[in-house]
Amino acid sequence: MTAVSAARMKRRSLAARASATLQRWPTRNHFAEIAAPSPDQQHPVDRLLERERHLRKIARRTGRLLAKIQAQVKPADLLAFEAEQTLLDNARVEVAFNLGFENGLVLGRADALRQIARGSHDGEEKALVADLHAALARTQASPGRTAVVLMELAWAFVLRDREAS
Repeated sequence: MTAVSAARMKRRSLAARASATLQRWPTRNHFAEIAAPSPDQQHPVDRLLERERHLRKIARRTGRLLAKIQAQVKPADLLAFEAEQTLLDNARVEVAFNLGFENGLVLGRADALRQIARGSHDGEEKALVADLHAALARTQASPGRTAVVLMELAWAFVLRDREAS
């Protein structure tokens, strides 16, 4: 492994660390689980964006500005800046993806809880489900630990009912 690739890998992990810091339950890097496309394979979204005239206009303007900058600075400095800018952009995409993915999971779980609450529960059961939903939304515990706590509570209720019988 070259020094450049080692440094790039170290900086790349900054995005994963940022995701872990910002995610509510930093248990998975969903972005890293997606297979990277091969360099010769263009993403369908990129092909679509290239056809959009407003984005082509921005790309042309960016090219003209880059040519002006290249004429005024050392190539090594410009390459270093572009590498860091690309790293920052990639990290932002990764963090946004992970937060969006996680938010989608949370919203999906919340929707499932709401559907359960709309079932044939009586008023007290609906209130309990609403209270549990609110408590789960506020917890900072990991999903695994939260599940363990809920199972322990459920087991305690089963044992209590069994002893009362």
